[in-house]
Amino acid sequence: MAAAEDIHEAVRPALAAYESMRRSKAAYFTLLNDIDRKTRDGEAPSLAASLQLERLLGAHTGAVRTFTAAMAQVTEPAAREELVRTLSALTGEPFPPAST
Repeated sequence: MAAAEDIHEAVRPALAAYESMRRSKAAYFTLLNDIDRKTRDGEAPSLAASLQLERLLGAHTGAVRTFTAAMAQVTEPAAREELVRTLSALTGEPFPPAST
C-alpha cells in the first residue's frame, strides 16, 4: 500500500472516513459480543449497556453515511481506482483488474 503522502488528495477523505467506519463497527461488535456472552451466561444486559449499544450503532450508521458521501466525491477515474485498490489492500478483498 502507498505511503500516506503518496495517496491522491481526493482519496484521503474517503480513506479517513473508511477508517472511522471500521473503528465504529469494531466498537459496536465488541460491545454486542460482550452483551451476547453475558446473555448466554444468564445475565440480562444492563440498561447502560443497551443504551451504549444503541449509541454505537448510531455512530456507525453516521460513519457509513460519511464514508458513502466521501466515496461519491471521488469522481476522477484514476483517483477512484486508487481508492478501490487501497480499500482492497486494507480489507484483503481482491481487486478486479481495471477495464480498458
